[in-house]
Amino acid sequence: MRKYLFSSVFIISFLSFGLLFVYAQPQPDSKMDEPAGEFYGLGVKVPLSNYYFVKSVINVFGNKWNAPAKTNEELQNQVW
Repeated sequence: MRKYLFSSVFIISFLSFGLLFVYAQPQPDSKMDEPAGEFYGLGVKVPLSNYYFVKSVINVFGNKWNAPAKTNEELQNQVW
């Protein structure tokens, strides 16, 4: 019984700490900081992360100023 308890505690602690070490690893450089484009010619660079965020919000909630986008070009116009 004692051997079973020790081995189960060891396995649970090993799995718990193993998962912590996986998440503690440094993340590789992301391409999300690269510019997706320029905001209406004002010289403001828009990162890919912001672009994808706005695109996903429009896909989920829609755009209250226009009808839902039917083509990819209409979606791009709504995002920008």
